[in-house]
Amino acid sequence: MVDRHSTKSQRLALKAATRAQVDAGGGCMACVEHSRIKRFQAFSEYGQSTHENFIAIDIAVDLMQESGEVHILRAMARAVGCEVIELPNLPNGFTDLQIAMGKSAKEFGEVISSIGVHISDGKWDHKERQADLKEIDDAILALLALRNLAERGQGDE
Repeated sequence: MVDRHSTKSQRLALKAATRAQVDAGGGCMACVEHSRIKRFQAFSEYGQSTHENFIAIDIAVDLMQESGEVHILRAMARAVGCEVIELPNLPNGFTDLQIAMGKSAKEFGEVISSIGVHISDGKWDHKERQADLKEIDDAILALLALRNLAERGQGDE
């Protein structure tokens, strides 16, 4: 038997997320229309806890794009200690704002991750705090860029 890094509960969460994703896509028959998989039973099998196979990444992306739901992505992120932050779908003319929002979210996530890693051993030494302060400064700069766009009122036309 192969040693696996994922736990049984993580794999079950992926199976549950796959079932939710298929449901969000309109069921097994509807998912066939939006993917390269043409055997509708496969979509049922991907969600069964007794079935070893998991949905392929490209198929999962197709289903998530079609339904607008990200059940599988959330389960995958949680399995590796991450969280998904969805960016709003902004109308045309807000590209700079959307980029600034994404950068702000990314930088904030890096602050939380960096501090979490550094304090995981129960200590937070000077070198680690300095690295975390740099991450905090990067997040502040990203938020200031976002604030600048908000002050300019991009898209107010």
